[in-house]
Amino acid sequence: MARMTVFIRAVVLLFAGSAGALAQEEQMNCDAAALQWIIGELPDDAMIERARIAAGAASVRVIADGMMVTQDYRAERLNLDLDAQGRVRAVRCG
Repeated sequence: MARMTVFIRAVVLLFAGSAGALAQEEQMNCDAAALQWIIGELPDDAMIERARIAAGAASVRVIADGMMVTQDYRAERLNLDLDAQGRVRAVRCG
């Protein structure tokens, strides 16, 4: 009986932690409209991080010209589309 109680507590804590992380992720929304200044720029790591913060995004995906990417939508993710020269050609969320 004691083992079952410990197991049940562990499962409850596991799901409680997952729900908290999910709730935090849902609160972050990306705003690509705030990033028009980055169009035409050659992004480096510092610029990408500045863009992430300015957009309020949880993560950034840099997509090189012709690169294959997954089609999953994530409201909290910032996408930076690059042209053949490596310059930002489009900024979007998802």
